Amino acid sequence: MSALSQDMYRFGHYELSPSRLAFYRDGAEIPLTPRSFDVLLYLVRNPGRLITKEELLKAVWADAFIEESNLAQQIFRLRKAFEADPEGSHFIRTVPGRGYQFTADVEHRPPPAIVPGPVYTTPIIEGWRERTHIVVEEFSPPSRRLSPPRTSKRYVPLASSIVATIILAGAIWQWHAHSHHVSHLSHQVVVSEFLNTTGDTTFDHTLTRALDIDLSQSPYMDVMTERDVIDTLKLMGQKPDVSLSADLARQVCIRSNRQTLLTPSISGVGHQYLLTLEATDCGTGKVIASDKAESSTKENVLASLDSLADRMRSRLGETVKSVESYRVPIAQATTPSLEALQAYSLGASLIAHGEDDNAAIAFYQKAIELDPKFAMAYCALGNAYYNISEYDQASENFAKAFSLSDQVSVHEKLYIRSHFYGEGRYDLESGIRNYKVWAATYPGEYAPLVNLAGIYTQLGQFLPAIEAAKQALQLQPDRAINYSVLVRAYMHAGRFAESRAVAQLAIDRHIDSVGLHSSLFSMAAFERDADKIASEHKFFLANNSGWYAWYFPYIDSRAAAARGNYSLSEDLTQKSFEAARDQKALESVDDILTSQALVEFDLGFPATTRATIARIKNQHPLLPDLAILHCELGDTSLAERYLVEHAKESANTFMAYIYLPRVRAALAMRRGKPLEAVTALNAGRPYELADFDIPFARAESYLKAGQADLAATTYQQILASPGADPLSYKYDLAYLGLARAYALEHKSAESIHEYETFFSVWHGADTNIPVLKQAHLEYAHLTPSHLQ
Repeated sequence: MSALSQDMYRFGHYELSPSRLAFYRDGAEIPLTPRSFDVLLYLVRNPGRLITKEELLKAVWADAFIEESNLAQQIFRLRKAFEADPEGSHFIRTVPGRGYQFTADVEHRPPPAIVPGPVYTTPIIEGWRERTHIVVEEFSPPSRRLSPPRTSKRYVPLASSIVATIILAGAIWQWHAHSHHVSHLSHQVVVSEFLNTTGDTTFDHTLTRALDIDLSQSPYMDVMTERDVIDTLKLMGQKPDVSLSADLARQVCIRSNRQTLLTPSISGVGHQYLLTLEATDCGTGKVIASDKAESSTKENVLASLDSLADRMRSRLGETVKSVESYRVPIAQATTPSLEALQAYSLGASLIAHGEDDNAAIAFYQKAIELDPKFAMAYCALGNAYYNISEYDQASENFAKAFSLSDQVSVHEKLYIRSHFYGEGRYDLESGIRNYKVWAATYPGEYAPLVNLAGIYTQLGQFLPAIEAAKQALQLQPDRAINYSVLVRAYMHAGRFAESRAVAQLAIDRHIDSVGLHSSLFSMAAFERDADKIASEHKFFLANNSGWYAWYFPYIDSRAAAARGNYSLSEDLTQKSFEAARDQKALESVDDILTSQALVEFDLGFPATTRATIARIKNQHPLLPDLAILHCELGDTSLAERYLVEHAKESANTFMAYIYLPRVRAALAMRRGKPLEAVTALNAGRPYELADFDIPFARAESYLKAGQADLAATTYQQILASPGADPLSYKYDLAYLGLARAYALEHKSAESIHEYETFFSVWHGADTNIPVLKQAHLEYAHLTPSHLQ
């Protein structure tokens, strides 16, 4: 029985598992929505106590803006879940005017503690590392990715305070040198490559991956990943593709301040196979433990390796109870097929060596062909598609992995569940919960923290995003992705100086990434810093391969549109479109064209907008922006169809809080009901500053309804949050909207000032843009009365 299954609350015929996020009656799972589960969990954890509505709202929804009726709806759903049981129907008692009380007797059985093993004397300086090759999105590709908010000035100083930069740099290096973790909580291991003397190349690299998977089931074992090994080899002046012999692996172990080297081997003895595993102290070279296992057939080699790994975990100090709690045979947890594992391993190795995700896809597909029940291969394939912006294919593979995850290990289950909810279903609230469980169960891994930072950033929740990214960087200061997510979180929070300081630390340490430079480009473009823009363009040109070939001109086209350089934006969009088309990135092709159509419509080119829409091949035909564009051009049928087909997708965070509110608002505006549009957009308040779409639409609705004061307040909110989306043309258009709101309030001086600010930030804009022409007409009409 796993440790997670033992974390349980019992009452009556029911069991509630926080770790599994599951609710059972007599062993049968009862489906609950994520919010209903959280409400029930809070009640169950506080049996017999009167819990006020205010306490429940604060505990379950935290800082989100939620009405009390939402809580009542969750209580109603819970009572429906209990209604088949006369006893259960009385578990949740309403105390009129005060709150709720959970009346059942609750028994709690916590998960078993992991007892630490012996402490070795090798100094521990660096943080723990992830155990699996988790691929995290480093960019913010087209229309399906939300971006985030907050700061107070149009232009953040270019080099803010040097003192602040030095302080931040010192803080990060203090993390590196004085990480808060305690060394005995995890056994830090480097595994050399299997010494294979059988002559069977199927074992090459495959058994090393299998041993890594076996050991990584344990929260006690911190196995250095292939990617971390490669990064260390580079720092040592070694080639990244050098064979990791026992001697070289020990040097890596010493260089990375780890404790133990595991040296595995396989040899043929007649028709049998002999596997050996030796553990040595990296610092002294002294043998700590050794063991061996035999296999009578090739097919049984993985099972023999399982037994060998389990015994080695025990010999290195892990308790019997811990080994039993976190032990699932690799044939069950991963795959029984050596050939499938080999293909999977080759794909993961390509990613570890920094190859484009496209290169790994064929290997993951091969692994699935060899074993159609290979859950982790589906998840890896989902990650690869996600990282190249093919989100529908990513979702399909995450769902398949989830459907096959019943028998996998605790570690793989957490990996799969987190990706399924967070990146597959876009149920970001459930994704956050699962990543938190992963981080708590395996506290040495930075991967779940990186993904948490990414989700929080997408939702516009920048303080928790920054905190999660800082923790990831503290655990592993040598990985580019950990710098990249912190740089991005600071940027979207509008804290440009801190963002650049972290980026410069990474660059100075030669820990660089495309994602990091994407953020640097966005800030440079927002500030109109020609030198920094030119510098980032050089980086783009030097790294313009794979899917970057379309991504770089895409973000360049967004920056041009934000400056009012419409013609240049069109040219760059065409370049991006052709590159994505040539790579057969069909979803990205649609996203690129839809994004440009939005620019064309909002800048006043309806005919061009229609022509661009006609080029979209509808690989995923119900993009919300596409439905909105059709509606604004006079055809409401697609928007109405969108609402019908997606109305029940309440678990999809983007759908519930962003897409559906925007489509409803577009329909209301088309029907001449701007206040209904405002009401529809209110559903998006919890995450409304993830980008400018919701607040900009609300401001336009207020303006149309004649509520100029509310429109002005909303435009000011946008202008106070430049980091939310530094490449958005809607930011500068907010100056124009604010000018119009002031004019409607008869505040001529304020209106003129905002018009002039808009003309100033668009001083190099194309003069034929209809929105700009209209703004000049409005300004000319306003100015004479002001001068009289």
